[in-house]
Amino acid sequence: MERKIYVSSANRTLLFAAGELSSYICKMTGHKLPVERIKHIPKNPEGFRLCCNKLRPQNLQSDEFELEPRDNLLVLRGNRPRSCLYAVYAFLENNGVRFLRPGPDGEIIPRRKKLNMRLRLHEEASYDHRCICHEGATSIEHAVGMVDWMCKHRMNEFQMQFETSYPFWNRWYAQDGTIGFGAASAGETKKIKQHRNISLSRSKELDKTLISEIKLRDMDLHRMGHGWTCKSLGVMAKGWESTKVKVPPKKKSHLAMVNGKRQWYKGVPGNTELCYSNNDAFEGIVNSVVNYASKHPEADVLLFCTADEMNQWCECAKCRKLSPSDWYAKLLNAIADKLHANGLRTQVSFDAYLDVLQAPKNETIKDPHNKLIFMFSPFLRCYEHSLADPTCDEDYPVKRWPLNKVPTIVGNRAYVQLLRQWQAYIDTDSFLGVYSMYFMQNFALDELLTARRVFEDVADLSKLGFNGIFSCQPLRSFY
Repeated sequence: MERKIYVSSANRTLLFAAGELSSYICKMTGHKLPVERIKHIPKNPEGFRLCCNKLRPQNLQSDEFELEPRDNLLVLRGNRPRSCLYAVYAFLENNGVRFLRPGPDGEIIPRRKKLNMRLRLHEEASYDHRCICHEGATSIEHAVGMVDWMCKHRMNEFQMQFETSYPFWNRWYAQDGTIGFGAASAGETKKIKQHRNISLSRSKELDKTLISEIKLRDMDLHRMGHGWTCKSLGVMAKGWESTKVKVPPKKKSHLAMVNGKRQWYKGVPGNTELCYSNNDAFEGIVNSVVNYASKHPEADVLLFCTADEMNQWCECAKCRKLSPSDWYAKLLNAIADKLHANGLRTQVSFDAYLDVLQAPKNETIKDPHNKLIFMFSPFLRCYEHSLADPTCDEDYPVKRWPLNKVPTIVGNRAYVQLLRQWQAYIDTDSFLGVYSMYFMQNFALDELLTARRVFEDVADLSKLGFNGIFSCQPLRSFY
C-alpha cells in the first residue's frame, strides 16, 4: 500500500500540519506523500495519521502530544490542533531537521533514504504561556517567519501591540530596505524604496495577514497593551510618537492632572494617564476594553496596561485618595465583571509595571470568572543576574512611595520582593514579562550571556511562581 498522511478532520491547522509533514519529507527523501482526509482509517494503512483528542482527561489546558508507532503507521496525536503541529515538528527533529532561526536559510534539512518511523515520544508543556511580543522594525515576511519559527519551537502565543502594529511596520516600510527572506517568499528578495509613512489601512492589512498566520497555527492571539487611555477618548495611539491631535475639548477633564495641568503627557497620547476618580473617564476606559473585545473575537487575551510613562498619575484631590495600583485594581474588577456580563470569552492580562509595581493597598482584585492573568514586568531589572538570583543588589525598603515619585529600581532582589507582595494579594494565572532580547543583545559582548539569562529565567519560572514567560523584543533581534 502507498504511504499516505491520513487526517480525520477538516480542521485547517491539522491540514496545515499534514502539509508541513508532506513538504519536509519531500525535501528530505525526494518523495512527496499525499494527504488524504478520511472518516475511518483503512485496513493495513502505511504512513502517518494525524489526529486530535485529549490524551489525559485531567489535562484541560496544557499542550500535550505523543508519537505512537502501530505496525506500518505512525500516529501523531495532540490534545488540540496546534499540539498535532508540534508533533509533526518533533518527528522532523528526531529525523535530523533543525530550525535554528526564522526563514528557510535558518533550517537544516538532511537528506534521508529512510525515516525513523518507530518513534515513541510524549511531551507536555511545562508552562501554559510561551509568548513573544511584536516589537522592532519588521516586514510582514519577518513577522510571519517569526510566528512560524515560534510554532516549530512549541511557543503558543503572540502579542500584537496597539490597535494596529503600525509603529513596527512603519519603521521598516517607511525607509529603503530589503524584504523577502521569510516563510512567504522562500528566499526571494525585493527592493523597496519608500520615504513616507505607510497608511493606517495598509498597516491593518498587514495585521490581518499576520493574524491569519497566527490562527492558522492555532496560536493564541494577544492584542493591545498600551493605548487604552487615549483610545477611550477617541484618539488612536500610533506608538510612542508625539501628536498634533488635540485633546477633544469635552474630554479634557478626563485627563490626569499633573503639575496642575490636564494635557497629553509630553505630547504623547498613549503615554497619558486619566483622572480615574472622574466617573465618565473610568467608565469610558472600561467600556473601551469591553467594546474592543466584542468587535475582535479573534483576540484571545487583551493586555490592559497603564500608560507607558512613569510618574504622571492624576494628582487631583479625589485621585490621591487611592494609589495607582488601587485604581488599577478597580479598573480590572470592572472590566472582568463586564466581560462576563456580556458573555465574552476574552481574558485580560494586567501588568505590574512602572507605577503599579507595588501591589494595591486598599482594593482587592476579584476574579470569580477566571478572566484575569497577572504579568510581572520588571523593565529596569538587572540582566547581569537571573531574576531569582538573591545576590543581586540589596533589599528594597518595603514602604509606599509618594505619588509620582516612583524610584528607579535595578536590583533583582528588590523586584522579587515586589513580586511576592503581588502574589500574596492575588490568586490568578500568571507569567513573567522579560526584556532580555529588547536591548541586551545590543550591549552584551558575549551573546551567550544573554542566552544564559534567558535559560536561567525560564528554569526559575516555577520557583518564582509563574506559569510562563512573555518576551517583549524586536523580532529581528537574533538574525
